[in-house]
Amino acid sequence: MAGPDQYFQAARERLAFLEAQRQTLQDARASYERDAARAEELLERSWRELAGYLLPEVHDALLVDLEARLSYPGLRPIRDEYADRITQARARRLELAQREEVLHTDILVAGVDDQLAEIAPSAEAFRRELDVWTCSRWFQVLEAAGWFRPDYAPGFFARIRDWRAVSLLLDDLEERDPDLAFDDPEALKGHYHRLQADSGAVFDLEARLTARRAEIEALAREHEALTEAPANLRQQMYVALAAALRDHLEACPVELRFELAHDDPHLLTFFKKISGLDKKTTYLRELSITRIGRRIDELTRQLNKLQRKLQKRSVKHMRGRFYGVSQAELDGLRDLKADKWARRHLKLDKLRRRLAEFDRWESGSIGDHVLWWDLMTRGAPGDDLYEVRAFHDRWGPSGPPEDHPHAKRAATLGRACDDLSSQAAAALAQDMLAQSEADAQDDWGLDAS
Repeated sequence: MAGPDQYFQAARERLAFLEAQRQTLQDARASYERDAARAEELLERSWRELAGYLLPEVHDALLVDLEARLSYPGLRPIRDEYADRITQARARRLELAQREEVLHTDILVAGVDDQLAEIAPSAEAFRRELDVWTCSRWFQVLEAAGWFRPDYAPGFFARIRDWRAVSLLLDDLEERDPDLAFDDPEALKGHYHRLQADSGAVFDLEARLTARRAEIEALAREHEALTEAPANLRQQMYVALAAALRDHLEACPVELRFELAHDDPHLLTFFKKISGLDKKTTYLRELSITRIGRRIDELTRQLNKLQRKLQKRSVKHMRGRFYGVSQAELDGLRDLKADKWARRHLKLDKLRRRLAEFDRWESGSIGDHVLWWDLMTRGAPGDDLYEVRAFHDRWGPSGPPEDHPHAKRAATLGRACDDLSSQAAAALAQDMLAQSEADAQDDWGLDAS
């Protein structure tokens, strides 16, 4: 029987150890995700490079040839659309170049500014006086009641209410500004109507001048922007063409890719690199879930379970009701399997580096007769990934037969890179068997109870 002190010490040491393993796994997951992001960046760059290879220039003869080669008539319509936009931009720029707003921008803006400066004192004075009126609560009441409108026709009680508001407004205005002292309500109303008319004329002129200034500057900016428009539109056109090429090629079946790559080793290399980078990205992201994320979740459950048990027994111990545990339970807590955990972390890092550093795209294939996983990891076990498990379930450790349709198509290309893929697949068979036997001795048991 092990005493309480021995139990609590062993439990806390195990908690600390498992927490350290979880942190190491979290760091590993971050590394996998960073490498996946880098692979995805390379994938995007490879698609751009492929577009540049297929479409080094945009002219009619090349587009006609490429459309025929790809059986895709969607390139020239894109070119024509942007050509029309470039023509329109050039015509608009020539039109603007004749406008006085473009020819004499500075002079016109200066003239408008002079006029704005001339009316600014009057506009500011009107705003200040209007503020005196509109800030009065009684003005707001009368304005809402329509007292200042010609069609004002209140009922009996409304007239009494508004009469009181008029009296209070007279006092309020005189208190705010002695110049706004009126002898009777009609004088008050007449002054406000004149104020509205006079200020409205000034404000309308100010608004027209401000709009004119904005129009002059907008036309000048548009003319300047149109100077760069043809170059910008050509760049946008190339991006649109590249996107269309990518969409078409991604939708192409493998057989058509083989056909397109016939007698074009460079295109075949692009296809292989893109296929490999896509698989690399997928593998890294899936592994961060299947081999790391799930293990982190399992460790978290085990940590929570042990923490609850430790808390419960601590309470019992304080109440004098916990006397210790069996020697077997104590030994289980102390058995951290540190060496085994270290090997697991090392394997994870080694697998990540193999995937991240792989760049022998010529050894792969665009067909499904070669498994990129086996090439990249040198046959490491990967049946926790659906693609790998399905491939091995279907073909076994020796891989597809030599008469597989995609293997035949790859062979007919007569390219050295396809020969390499066949050699690599055969060479990996022994590695896979040896690696599987080694990994069978190193499972992922995480019992921390």
